[in-house]
Amino acid sequence: MTERNALANAKVNLNLIVQSPASDGYHPIRSLAISVDMADRLAMAISEEDLFECSAEDLNHEGNLAWRALVAYRNRSLTHRPIALRLDKRLPIAAGLGGGSADAAAALVLAKEYFSADLDAEVEIAADLGSDIVFCLQGGFAMLEGRGNDVKPIEPLPEDFALGVVTPPFELSTGAVYRKWDELGEPEGPAIGGDALPPSMRDYPPLRNDLYPAAVAMEPGIAEWRDMVERTWSRPVFMTGSGPSLAAYFIDRDEANAAAASAPSGHRGSFAAEPVGSGVVLV
Repeated sequence: MTERNALANAKVNLNLIVQSPASDGYHPIRSLAISVDMADRLAMAISEEDLFECSAEDLNHEGNLAWRALVAYRNRSLTHRPIALRLDKRLPIAAGLGGGSADAAAALVLAKEYFSADLDAEVEIAADLGSDIVFCLQGGFAMLEGRGNDVKPIEPLPEDFALGVVTPPFELSTGAVYRKWDELGEPEGPAIGGDALPPSMRDYPPLRNDLYPAAVAMEPGIAEWRDMVERTWSRPVFMTGSGPSLAAYFIDRDEANAAAASAPSGHRGSFAAEPVGSGVVLV
């Protein structure tokens, strides 16, 4: 079989409501999540020996979530032929955009192509490896509940906005942000509602991210960046996931592109993106 390629689309949390940790230590959440068309790219091919390569040096090892997902699927398929996987990173790392989870989801889709198209193990493997991977496998627009792996699709896909996204020059550990949220007494995050939202989102309660106060407590510069970006873009800005990436709604891609180009200097990445109906796209 020749090389196959897949795009691993980013995930943006339009809101993130966090609850007190359950008895298992995990925090139940409710989150409107959406796939957007900014993506890492993966390529897979049969090889003489196992080989994993990643363009991001810090992730170029066999502990990478994408490689672990591939190996887990291969083990389930009972087919142990060697494979080569190449991961070209475009999404910033530890940024709240679900990049690692998206990569793992794309690796599972590619593995299904190679090892066993009849083996429906990808959702179970995804849930074992990380909550966000379940959504990234499906993509589109959904309400995430529980640990984030209870995915309830929402139709239709919103098409009345694009997003401008900028990642400040910080990296945050998701687990550490949740622990800080506990330490702070489980605060609510700032909300965006009413006319500040696109028409398709106005039937929802004001959208907030409860992890924002914890992220700012860990890295106060995030609040400074949010203020700068709001002034530059002249609209409310929200944090996605556990941060530090910040996003805002725009009428269309052209407007979002202009905003991304005008983002304050010093960031780890800025881009415009639109909602898409899939988390993984075979190309």
